[in-house]
Formats: sequence, structure tokens, C-alpha cells
Amino acid sequence: MSVSLSPRKEFTKIPFHNLLLPLVAILIANIASAAEEVVIFVDKEAVSVDDFVRIDISGTFERSGEIEILIAGKDVIWLCKNESPSKSILEGCGKTSWLVKIPKEWESGEYLVKVNIHSGSTSEFSKVLKIVKPRITKIEIPEFVYQGKNKIKVSAELAEYSKAKIGYRIIGNNVDEKDEEFFDFNKDGVSEFYVDLRSFGVLKTGLYLLELKLYYNGTLFDLRSATFEIVDPKISLSFKEEITVGETLRIEISTNRKNDTGYSGIFVALVGKNYKATKFVELDEDGKAKAVFETAGLSEGEYRVYARDTGLTLKNIDPKIFAKTHYDLDPSSSYAKLLQADDDVVISKTLRILKGNATKTSVSIYFEPEKIEMQCNSAAKTGIFLIGSKGLSSYDMKVSVENEGVAEINGLTIPNGTHEDYGYFYAKNARFKVFNFRSDEFKKFQLAEIEIKGVSEGETSLKIESAKINDESGNELHPVFFDAKIIVKCNGSGEAEKQPTISENGTQADQKIEEPKSEEIHENAKEEGKAETEKISKEIPRPKKVQMRGYDFLTILIGAAAFIAVIMKASPFRVMKRA
Repeated sequence: MSVSLSPRKEFTKIPFHNLLLPLVAILIANIASAAEEVVIFVDKEAVSVDDFVRIDISGTFERSGEIEILIAGKDVIWLCKNESPSKSILEGCGKTSWLVKIPKEWESGEYLVKVNIHSGSTSEFSKVLKIVKPRITKIEIPEFVYQGKNKIKVSAELAEYSKAKIGYRIIGNNVDEKDEEFFDFNKDGVSEFYVDLRSFGVLKTGLYLLELKLYYNGTLFDLRSATFEIVDPKISLSFKEEITVGETLRIEISTNRKNDTGYSGIFVALVGKNYKATKFVELDEDGKAKAVFETAGLSEGEYRVYARDTGLTLKNIDPKIFAKTHYDLDPSSSYAKLLQADDDVVISKTLRILKGNATKTSVSIYFEPEKIEMQCNSAAKTGIFLIGSKGLSSYDMKVSVENEGVAEINGLTIPNGTHEDYGYFYAKNARFKVFNFRSDEFKKFQLAEIEIKGVSEGETSLKIESAKINDESGNELHPVFFDAKIIVKCNGSGEAEKQPTISENGTQADQKIEEPKSEEIHENAKEEGKAETEKISKEIPRPKKVQMRGYDFLTILIGAAAFIAVIMKASPFRVMKRA
């Protein structure tokens, strides 16, 4: 049997003394690292100059050594320098904790808290400490609008944001004003605050200087200044320039008053023939606002929309009165200067309102009859009706005659089944507020009856100026209004026109018709009103009767009679009549 053997490998012999040296070096290194272990603790990662930082250091050593502890960088502070060999920080320095105030003159940068141990060889230990000298790094000033408010943004280099404050003052022609308020910084070292020019009086347009002061721990550390400009206000209007009667007019107002949320010095006026309405608006953060006008009941034709920025500087007049009476006042006029409206900005645009295709199929208020013909000094009646609603709870209305020289309002009657809250009328207008207790399956409600008296020959209109109406659920209705046409005819003397009469033998005879006495006119009108009311009562369900005790009724009747007697003698208004 044969056996195969592999060749024998030869190993090189390494002398023992060559292995000994590396082993000793490793052992010494391990002993040294285990013996000289130092822990450095700093109570904050960053500290401001002129502020305090606490440093704690602990460590013990197997071999005695000299100890050096310092804060080192562009400058240096020695905390401990002991040349006598010691075996611990406490033994060599006498303490292990230091409360250090960083000098105010030091510059910002990264410094090292260092510990050096000299025991034959030097062992070094260190920890980074950031030192900050508070300073303003960036200023952002937007454009300021005359008598406006805007936001300023200031960035700063800070060690601790909670200890910093920023203040400011405005310097310019005839102004050197300081705001006593100071503002905080956030954790990113940013302070954003509003400057309201209105708090400094009236600052004219032009260049100004903003001086900013940075305080840290109550000490002024940085002072910066930057220029800014106060510019004229700008305003623009946007709306649909051609709408139909009954369509809502929505106006958008844009300005350069950004960040001036709530600014209320701007009003919008809608002006047309025999119509004027004004509304003040408040701006949002983007310097924009909206105004809404209802055109139901307005006449077709050309209107003008005005927008005026008063700068909130008006004097000697209430702003609401100014808006109604001086919406188009020229700022260059002497009267504008008296009211301090010479700094206003005014713009206007044309609006055309066209006759719409509205029909009485929607929620509508109209007169019936809608055409009233009469003689001078005679009277006629027309009812005010609403259709298109399931029910009513209340209505507050104003009705007017466009030209009271042709015809005037002579009476006002409220239907049964209602409760009159208040009401009055005179030649041009009638106003009444009524609570309704009726229900109508036909959805046709009579709101009132108006008596018209002819004054002089001509034509005019009976209009619904305004109507605030709530349905049975309390929802506000927005009906379309329809006018009534009034035609008054007179002869040359202002008396009633002659009418042909029939004689007993059947022939016509020209006889002057005697004008009926006023008592007869009122009696005839009363009879007509009674007949009309009876007709309406057939169409409108009767209300439930309210139970009332006899003596209550008598008391109310006596009081009402006394009140009517006083009113008839003292009041310029006629008393409302009730069906």
C-alpha cells in the first residue's frame, strides 16, 4: 500500500524581542486612556457676550499631571492653570465648576473649552462653545402708504431669542418720533411687527428714516437705520358695468394698502337719478374689499359708482354724513381743505342698469292696479302685493311718489290679520313695519293699500324704495320690485274736467259738474276701499280671531281715540287707516 504525503511547509521564526515592543505600546495606551478620562459639560450651546455660561469638568488620573483649563479662540479666558502635579481636577484646581461671564468686547465665533493634562505626555480634551455678539443681520421694509400700516421684518444673530427686543423710531421732515413699544424675536431670530403711521399724526408722502435698536438683556447692542418711502394711496374698482334691474351689483375694491387689515377709511357710493346709496368697507390683508348693492326696484338708466379713500383724516364732519353729501367733492377745492379732505383719493366709473326680463313668477312686490288714472284733487287706491313666498312673518317697507308735485300719498291701510309695529305717511313717502299672522294657500299676500291724491296734471311713478321681508322661517327675502304709473289730468282752472250729462228728455246737456266736497271724496274712497278689501278678503284667508275681554276693548278704544285726537291736532302726518 502506497501513501502520498504533501510537502512540508517551512515557517519563518520571528525573534521574541520583535513582538514585545508593539505589545507594550498597546498596553501603555490602554492604561493611559483609562486613567485620563475627562468629562466637560457646558449648560448652553451658545452664549452671548456680556452673558454667563456654566462649565463643569470632572476627571481623575492614575498618574499625577499638570492641569490647564481655558476657553480659547480669538481671545482666551483661563479657568485653571496648575503646574503642581495632581491626580484630579478637584485636587489640581480646587473646584470642578465655573460660572463665566463672556466679555462684551469679544466677537462672535466658535470657541473651545479645553482641558490639557501633562503627565509625561499631553492629553487634550475639548468641547465647542458658540459665542454670539447680538447684531441685526437683515432689515425688510415694505412700501408704506399715506396714513397706512405695514409690517417690518428684522433678522438678528442671537444666542437666546427670549432675551432680545427690538425698538424703533421714525425720523423725517418735521418728525422725530419714537415708539415706546418693543417687540420680541422668534426662535429663528426674526421679529415681525407693524408700524402704524396713523399713530404719529399725519405724515406727508416722501422719504423717511427708520432707526432700529436691538437690546439684549436690557443692554443696547446694535443700532441700524434704513430709508423708506411713504407713497400716495391707490384705488381701483372692478364690477360688471352693465346689469339688469334686480341683479346684484358686486364691486371689488383693490388698493396698495397691503397688511393694513381692517382699514375703514374707504367708502363706495352708487348714485343715479333720485337714488343714492353709500357703504364703508374694511380692507383685508391684501388691501382688498368687496361691496354689494341690490338693484331691485331701481330705475333703468346710467349710474355712477364712486370710491373714495379719506385717509381717516376727516375733520369737522361725521364720515357717514360726508359720504352721503360729499362723495364727489373735489380734493383741490377750498371746502375740501376745510374738512381736511384735500388728501383724499377719488375715482368713479359708469354703471348701466337695463330693464330686466323679470316676471311676477318669482318673489315679487307689485302694485295692483299698476296704472292709476285720476283727476286733480281726486283720490284713487292701489294695493301692494307680494307673491312667490310660502309665508310671511314681517315686512318693513318704504314707498314713495317720484314727483309729489303731480300726486301725493293721501292714505295708508294695513290689512286685517296683521299687527302694525309702526307706520306713517306724508305727501312723498309712506313707511310701515307690520307683523303678519296670515297664511295664504295661493301665495299672494296683500301688504298694504295706498291712497293717492292728484295734485296737478302730469305723470309720475309710485315706487317701492326698500323692503326688508322675512318669511315664516325667518329667512330674508329679496323680491323684485315693480312700479305703478300715476296719470293725473286736470282742466285749465285746476277743477275737474267737464263731463257730458243726459237731460230728462234724453239729450246731452253741457252742465258744469259740481266738484264733490272733500267729505264726499273720503266717503267714496272709503266705499271703494271697503269693496276692494271685501274682494281681497275673498282671496286671502281670514286670520284667527283674538279673544279680548270687554273692558279691555273699551279701554283700548278710549285710549286710541284720545291718541288720534292729539295726533290730528299736533302731528304733520295723517293717521293710518285700518281695514
